[in-house]
Amino acid sequence: MKILVCAMMVALAPAAFAQKVSVEYSHHIDFSKFKTYRWGKNKGELTHKFEDAHVRHKIDRILEAKGLSKVDSNKADLIVTYQATDTKQEEQVDNYAGDPGLGYGPGMGMGWGWGSGWGWGWGDGGDYGATAMATIRRGDLLVDMLDPATKSIVFRGYARGAFHSNPIKDDKLMSKALGKMFKNFPPKE
Repeated sequence: MKILVCAMMVALAPAAFAQKVSVEYSHHIDFSKFKTYRWGKNKGELTHKFEDAHVRHKIDRILEAKGLSKVDSNKADLIVTYQATDTKQEEQVDNYAGDPGLGYGPGMGMGWGWGSGWGWGWGDGGDYGATAMATIRRGDLLVDMLDPATKSIVFRGYARGAFHSNPIKDDKLMSKALGKMFKNFPPKE
């Protein structure tokens, strides 16, 4: 019974963190009238400046591909902001699952290590440390577009699971989330 419960928890774990994207927009607005945008003051920016610049750059590329031009003046047709949440969770990582004999353990003279015959290194030490706990970062992204003429939000995209602690996964997740978010932008009635 315990094995069945554990198997179900492992099977459902990825679904709990699956990426979900939703979009809301003002249905009575003609989005073809918007030609320019500028960045507004973000709330909940990412902690590192390079991450903030990365998110902005990805959104800039998408909006420019959709026909909007970024301007620095207050005369922009739209003001774009984003908010990001960043949560951390401890997760078990099986670095060498299914590969017995590979792990970080005492070398006992059979692998690379320090000293004369005894030490720590890659060797024939068994599965020491093959399973470890790691902190995994996950986060959500909210992108708003405000019409300064009406002072109202005309477009909102929300992506759950847009960030990850692994930089390669992080970039892929964010690209996927923004791609889904702006797939049908500008909205048409």
